[in-house]
Amino acid sequence: MLGLDFALATDSGEVRDFFRAAYRRFQVRDARPAALSLEAVMDSARGGPYVSVAGRRFDLSGPMPGNRAFLYLLNALMDSVGDCFLIHGASLRVGGRGLILAGRPGAGKSTLALEMARRGATLLSDDVAALSRAGGRIRPFPRAIGIRRDGSATSGFEPAKAGPGACHALPHKWLVDPEALGIEVAGPDAPDCPLDAVVLLEDHDPPTRRDMEIALADHEEAVLETLRSIEGVSQVRPVQADYPLYRFTIGEVGHPMKALSALLRDRADVVLYVDEARPERIVREQEPRLSRVPSSEVLMPIAGELLNRGESGELMALCGGLVGLVQELAKHLGKARAFRLRPGSPEKTAALVMDLMESDDNGRGEVVR
Repeated sequence: MLGLDFALATDSGEVRDFFRAAYRRFQVRDARPAALSLEAVMDSARGGPYVSVAGRRFDLSGPMPGNRAFLYLLNALMDSVGDCFLIHGASLRVGGRGLILAGRPGAGKSTLALEMARRGATLLSDDVAALSRAGGRIRPFPRAIGIRRDGSATSGFEPAKAGPGACHALPHKWLVDPEALGIEVAGPDAPDCPLDAVVLLEDHDPPTRRDMEIALADHEEAVLETLRSIEGVSQVRPVQADYPLYRFTIGEVGHPMKALSALLRDRADVVLYVDEARPERIVREQEPRLSRVPSSEVLMPIAGELLNRGESGELMALCGGLVGLVQELAKHLGKARAFRLRPGSPEKTAALVMDLMESDDNGRGEVVR
């Protein structure tokens, strides 16, 4: 997976089924020892619950050890990838051109990517855009897509119609094989794609009051207190009695999205995701707007959201630290067209971005559809 050979041993059906569902397209059976060994033990008779990464053990005592096992193991996998920048965003291929959709949680990346895929784009990845360090090309990363149980209207997904093994149920969402959504997906062995454009989705403009949700691996009051302390956040309330999923409202004061991104980054050991709550299909009245910008304008937001930027991770070591990492990423992004996008409705926004990818002009200035 992304140049990383790993093996997972576990006594937990919950952990096993999660990884099988999420990475079903990458699973192989090989007798050779893997470069990275992962272990998840939940049985107390065997010394559990704990996870072990390359022989280093992490205790999971406390509620919901399975959820925290997912986080430790996924973060370990991300930080073990060194030959790619793992950008928090979606990636697609339109013709022979590659596109990365980046942005903060709740900006609408997945919604836009799925709408573009329905219009003929090939989905390379939904949430992890892998940009190779060697040539600055996008690698396919077709892991399962996470669809919240209240997001069916946005995604168009109907679990009852999914094929055998295409859908795995979690307490707060489904893990869905992308092809079950009826779209074209590049397999893990598909060729890399040259990066043509990077689109950074802006927060809503103008800011409005809206509901968000946060899912935790554990009922940790300290995280909720931090959430409640963010200016512009109000009405933090549980969604499920037996699972740490909370809904809250953000308003126009302060910079709540920036603070929420920081919370997601700083408490990655507990926060599973922060996203927009979508019980119904979102309709944005504003017209979508694309603005051509220098690549430097999208560099730092993307660098700040890299999924494999851990200080002790492989990428940081190979780049010689944070400065080297940012310089190398800047070199690759500087070869692509860069845009800021103010989204409108998914349909209009997808049509606008598809037009951009299919055109030969430079897209300078502002484009409105």
